[in-house]
Amino acid sequence: MVDYGLFVEMPGGIDALLHISKIGKERVENLRDRYHPGDRIEVVVLEQKGRKVELATPEYVESLQEQS
Repeated sequence: MVDYGLFVEMPGGIDALLHISKIGKERVENLRDRYHPGDRIEVVVLEQKGRKVELATPEYVESLQEQS
């Protein structure tokens, strides 16, 4: 956990960043209020290029669909 997001361990040993801006509908001020090290969280893979993986939460993806 860092100030700008969460590192998520993906299958195959890939570490991916879930950026703080792609966590919720509303701005998240403090990740430690929502998550703790070792938590299991559901993520959506938005894009993958080699070992670079762009993640978001289902809540974030749902908010994008509501805006459309």
